[in-house]
Amino acid sequence: MKPNKIKLKDNKIASAVLHVVFYKDEEDGDIVIARCNALNLMTHGDNLEHAIKMFEECFSLWVETINDYNEAKEALKDLGWEINQDSAVYRASINDEVNKIKEDYKIDKIPVHMIGNKSLSMSLPVWSN
Repeated sequence: MKPNKIKLKDNKIASAVLHVVFYKDEEDGDIVIARCNALNLMTHGDNLEHAIKMFEECFSLWVETINDYNEAKEALKDLGWEINQDSAVYRASINDEVNKIKEDYKIDKIPVHMIGNKSLSMSLPVWSN
């Protein structure tokens, strides 16, 4: 699987490919949780399709909270991303990402069914410098 990647063009986020892990938590009424470790974002939906839509909205809101291009680069660096001239890359295997979720949320102690993971591609005109 390719790494998480955000393409930067003309001081804007041109597109993003993000690994998002989806899992079902029966203790929370069978909701589907969407988690992207690369950006430390998490949301949920009533089903997989709803969780995907909610994650896209969550990502858009994350982008809106960043005031400018330089702030975005600093935020990504703080999250462990490698920043290049035209892109930002977060290298972690999907197994690493799943294990981090299990560790962070003590998921092994509650009944959780893994639905899977998706690489979501998003093109967003955002802000410019």
